Amino acid sequence: SQLFVGSSDNVITGHSLKDGTLAGNYTITYAKGTLEITKASIAITVTADSNSKTYDGAALTDGGYEMTAGTLAAGDAIDSVAIYGTITSVGSTSNTVGAVVIKHSGTDVSENYVITKTNGTLTINARGISIVSDSNSKEYDGTALTDSGYTLSAGTLVSGDEIFSVAVSGTITNAGNTPNAVGAVVIKNNSVDVTANYNITKTSGTLTITPIAIELTADSNSKEYDGTELTDSGYTVTSGAFVGSQGLESVTVLGAQTYVGSSDNTITGHTLKSGTLAGNYTITYAKGTLTVVQASKAITITADSNSKQYDGTALTDSGYTLSAGT
Repeated sequence: SQLFVGSSDNVITGHSLKDGTLAGNYTITYAKGTLEITKASIAITVTADSNSKTYDGAALTDGGYEMTAGTLAAGDAIDSVAIYGTITSVGSTSNTVGAVVIKHSGTDVSENYVITKTNGTLTINARGISIVSDSNSKEYDGTALTDSGYTLSAGTLVSGDEIFSVAVSGTITNAGNTPNAVGAVVIKNNSVDVTANYNITKTSGTLTITPIAIELTADSNSKEYDGTELTDSGYTVTSGAFVGSQGLESVTVLGAQTYVGSSDNTITGHTLKSGTLAGNYTITYAKGTLTVVQASKAITITADSNSKQYDGTALTDSGYTLSAGT
């Protein structure tokens, strides 16, 4: 018999004669035949597995495969398939089919097959993280507010990977707010830049400058009644303070009281010095009071004296004189 590719003798090892056939009447000799099995060309396709994962710092490999087309001869089986493919960083690479060995009961019969080898694909996907820059605030003081801080707010880094630098570029000097923008992020493993293995979501914080609260209070004043108007254009900064040489150019104060009593002394407006921005200050006004009190001057009023000869009518005189004081 012949099972595998090749040839062997087909040998007659004996015979028997029918009844009535005498062996002496025949001289029987044997000649060998040949049994030959030629190489087949059985078409099959072997496809390497494809696989993927999120970046974790470890190599991705997959030695799996599948016979995706064709049929093996009876008794044959795939003994081994060499698969070559590995990837560690984000990207894709071929999972390559190498040598394929097919055996029949321990004998290599691979030569009988025309093997199409189809590569799979190994893919590393980026690891998602989120970085948020700090928010910060202060009252206006004429200097810039910056904050280079940040937080890893979502996701985790692979063991051995570290955030090497985060560019945070926000700055503000005058009252208002502005984004504290996140720029370039660099992640390293020892000295190796592994930033490309991360899908980084960047969220900006907010930098805020609040205005200084300033209170201006109009002066209060008083006097005894003297017939003239009482006014006072003065004022005082009763709360808060201007930064450096910044301040008020002028303040308008309106109020007048002539007679005994009281009335408001009111600030009606102000102007700022050059270089003093109105938005950096919240300026409020408080009223003063103007008061005129009763005078304590001494005066003497003397009624007129008068006389006449009797004429049967009443004598009267409504006149008077300021006889002392002014």
